[in-house]
Amino acid sequence: MLEQVRVHNNDIDAQLKAVPNFDSANLTGDNPDFAKFRSDMQAYGSKVTASLDTVKADLSRLRAEDKVLKQRSGSPQALFSRGQYANDRHRVESLIDSFDAAGTVFGIMQTQIDFFAKFADGLNNFQLVFARADRNDYAGALAAYQQLDSSMQAITGAAAGQYIPPQFKTFAAGFKTLSDDFKGLLQAIQAGDDAASQASADKLKADATALQSFDDAGFQKYEQDLVTPYRTRYEKGLKAAGFTLTD
Repeated sequence: MLEQVRVHNNDIDAQLKAVPNFDSANLTGDNPDFAKFRSDMQAYGSKVTASLDTVKADLSRLRAEDKVLKQRSGSPQALFSRGQYANDRHRVESLIDSFDAAGTVFGIMQTQIDFFAKFADGLNNFQLVFARADRNDYAGALAAYQQLDSSMQAITGAAAGQYIPPQFKTFAAGFKTLSDDFKGLLQAIQAGDDAASQASADKLKADATALQSFDDAGFQKYEQDLVTPYRTRYEKGLKAAGFTLTD
């Protein structure tokens, strides 16, 4: 059973160390492709989900094995084998702690991937609204808000979840404000209300400035502080179980 877990761990370890294979230029480049970024995030998320499923299945087997070892080690027949049983239980318990930590990391990744996929979807829908407005199709732009408002609701809901970096909670709130103020501008233009149009335009400038002040250093630190303790537990448990870690 431990050999099977060892084989599975090779894939788990690789996934924990894997660099997502999506192009960040699709999100932040000069010609972003938000739909492609969302698709890539979902594909990456599928791999994470598969790894999490493996972890959960192995944890179930390990806990069952630990229960069996505990029962056997206390039987009279194990009088001369208690040292071996103690060693086996130590290995199994170490792996349980290790895989529990790995499962937590994958759970964090799942939550964040879902948020970023929803965020990319919202950006894609906002891009559609902006493109129509840029062609002076204000009615079409406002009609596209049906999709955008739905996306913004999904983003806001996801941003309220656990493990979402506070920097992105702030960014999501700022994006929602930008979206609402842009709708206000379109409505003012359609109504021919110059004063309201100017007021909305001024708000949009402030919104854009706020979004540009994203705290990337704070985001990187949050991620490091969040995940490192679990990665450390994962590696410590593997070593205690006698497994070899590769770089």
